[in-house]
Amino acid sequence: MVLGIILGVASGLVLLYFVMAYNGFIVMRNSISRAASNIDVMLKQRYDEIGKLIDTIKGYKKYEKKTLMEVTKLRKAFEGAATTQEKLAVNSQMNAPLMNLFAVAENYPDLKANENFKHLQGRISSLENEISDRREGYNSTVFEFNNKVQSIPSSLVASLTGFKEKEMFKASAEEKKDVKISF
Repeated sequence: MVLGIILGVASGLVLLYFVMAYNGFIVMRNSISRAASNIDVMLKQRYDEIGKLIDTIKGYKKYEKKTLMEVTKLRKAFEGAATTQEKLAVNSQMNAPLMNLFAVAENYPDLKANENFKHLQGRISSLENEISDRREGYNSTVFEFNNKVQSIPSSLVASLTGFKEKEMFKASAEEKKDVKISF
C-alpha cells in the first residue's frame, strides 16, 4: 500500500512536470511568434517610410535615377516577401541603395534642406535601430527556447510533443559586406 502511494505521488509529480514543461514550451513558442510579428511591424513601417522618401525625391528631377529605381524595385520585392526571414533579406539588400541615396543627397542642397527628406531620413534610421533591437529580442527568446528543447529533462517533453529548435536571425552575406557609396 505504501508502495502504491509512493508510485501514485511520483506519477502525479511526473505528470505535473510534463504539463508545466509543455505549457512553458507553448508560452515560449508564442513569445517567438510575437517577436517575429514585432519585427514585421517595424519592417512594414520602414517600407512605408521608404515609399514616402521616394515620393519626396521624385520632385528633384536631377536626382540619381538608378539608385531610386533600385530602391523602388526592392520595395516591390518586399511586397512579395511572405515570411519575416524573406522580408529581412530584402531589408538587408535595401541598406546599400538607401545609404547611397542619403550620401548622394549631399550633392543636392535643396533636397538635403527639405524638411520632409530630413524627417524621413531620421525616421528610417530610427526604424533601423528598432529593427536591430527587435531582432536581438527575437534571438534572445529563441536562445532560451532552444536551451529548453536541448536540456534534460525538458528535452524529453519537447521530443514527445514535437517541439523542435528554432532558427535565430543571422546577418546575411549582403549585410556583412562593406557598403559602397558612390557619387
